[in-house]
Amino acid sequence: MWEVVTSNGNNIKSDRQKVLGGWIVRTFKSDAYGRREEQSFVSDPAHEWKVYKEPFKTKTKVL
Repeated sequence: MWEVVTSNGNNIKSDRQKVLGGWIVRTFKSDAYGRREEQSFVSDPAHEWKVYKEPFKTKTKVL
């Protein structure tokens, strides 16, 4: 099962899936030229890679 690693709006999204010896990471990118998908293998035999949620960002008002 794919697990979301990070996303940046609708333009960039990365997912990972546990496989023997590590992770398959796929990244979807879209821009004015279309949509691309890239895949990479990340070695992590013990599957220790933790994904932490980013804190919610708020806009601050500049006075």
